[in-house]
Parts: sequence; structure tokens; C-alpha cells
Amino acid sequence: ADDAGTKLYTSAFSDGSYGLVSESQNKEAATKVLGFMASAEFAQLFADELGWPPARTDVTVKDPVLAQMMEMSKNSTPYLTLVGFRWQSPTASSVLQSEIIDMVEGNIAPEKLAADIQAAVATWFKPKQ
Repeated sequence: ADDAGTKLYTSAFSDGSYGLVSESQNKEAATKVLGFMASAEFAQLFADELGWPPARTDVTVKDPVLAQMMEMSKNSTPYLTLVGFRWQSPTASSVLQSEIIDMVEGNIAPEKLAADIQAAVATWFKPKQ
């Protein structure tokens, strides 16, 4: 077993996608754009210019922070409020969605939002009962 804290993890989830509308009047051009977006060249630019994890594995990540993040992604866990705490009600997501604006606007502290999420999930999450 690993010692606590020695193995690095990162939360991961898929977000965002691109597609081609079947009724598009520019299917040929759109197909070229999508082809480029699926290329190694685009993935390299995505990592280099935006600093985001590329969707391809044949990319050399140059940014040291992104490289560490990519290394940690080898031990990824699901985005917990999206996956782990969504199967019963109240969901972590429902509390987050209803209170995050209050937190961003400074009306509640981040600790209050975290406590409210914890309290909601604890009503049904067995390890907390």
C-alpha cells in the first residue's frame, strides 16, 4: 500500500466537445477544421499556447506545471461532485449550483459553501451517517 500523501492524484472529467451539424452548409470546411483539431499539431498548440492538457498522448508537454499535472493524471479520480455525489438527493452539484454565485459575490464564505455541501451529502452518504 502507498503511504498517505506519497502518490499524487488529480480530479479529472471530460468537458467540451466539437462536432459538425448535419445540416451545415459548409461541411467540407468544417470537416477540415475538425480534422485539424484532431491532429497532433493542434494538440501541441493547445498545450503550448493555452497551457491545457492535450487530448492526445503523442504531444511533448513543455510547461513544467502542465507536465506535472499530466503525470498526476495517470492516477486520476473522477470529478467528485459530478460523479461520486450525484446518485442521491440532495446532490453536491445542486448545493454548489445554488450557492456558488453567493460565494463569488462575497455574500457567503467558501467555508460555508463547503459546509453546506458536506451537510447535504452527509444526509445520505453512508460513511457520514
